[in-house]
Amino acid sequence: MKKLKWILVGLFLSVNIYNYAQDSLSVRSYKHEIGFDATFILKSVMTINNYYPYSNYDTTVSILYYYNYSTLNNYILSYKYNFNDKIGMRIGYGQSIANTNYEKTSISSSNTVSTTNQKLQRYNFYTRAGIQINKILNKKWCIYYGTDLIGAYKYSKTKTKNVYPYGYGGNPTTETKTQGIDFGLGPFLGLKLNISERIFLSTETSLYGIYSINDTDSNTDYISTSSPSYNSHSSSSINTSGFNVNLNVPINIFLTIKF
Repeated sequence: MKKLKWILVGLFLSVNIYNYAQDSLSVRSYKHEIGFDATFILKSVMTINNYYPYSNYDTTVSILYYYNYSTLNNYILSYKYNFNDKIGMRIGYGQSIANTNYEKTSISSSNTVSTTNQKLQRYNFYTRAGIQINKILNKKWCIYYGTDLIGAYKYSKTKTKNVYPYGYGGNPTTETKTQGIDFGLGPFLGLKLNISERIFLSTETSLYGIYSINDTDSNTDYISTSSPSYNSHSSSSINTSGFNVNLNVPINIFLTIKF
């Protein structure tokens, strides 16, 4: 009974010490904040080995690679300058880089072999800049909101080569290049949790209106080993543009350091 008493006293003191430490967290305003998207990096590492569904492939992907190529969630690094404890200016940067090569082999019922080889290069870069306003709830919690201007540059090149038995089908080789830019703006709303005087976790939602411009060029060469006279070349070019509204739900966690 005596031991139980001391255990209860210890638990009571521990809870009160923890609550006191949390309540005594300072909300002092620092001029600079640097943060990174911890969820982004975790997803990048977890999806590297699941990029293509084929068993025979070779992949090199940067740590900043991410499977979602939209302009929504890719701001892995951020910086904020606080004018005071209520308002500040923030900027963000992100990128997704992938270089992939895979080969698929098919065997028909007559035991003839055909192969498909594809190489992919993808380089996407994302930026944003905005004004952020803080609404302090207490020493641990803070709501923030504001407006961002956003922009993105996207480039991809895919080269696919098909080799058929005896050259049937012309052994087509297709190279497709796509370049595009996105720009727009929209509001955001976030929630911060101070875990120490200089470190906090945050998550946010945003609603961006984005205008996109994309140019796609495609070239295909048909090379027949059985009938060279049937060799041919074709090309096409497509230019597209459009406006869309994208909602970013708060699924990413940001870790930020103040100084």
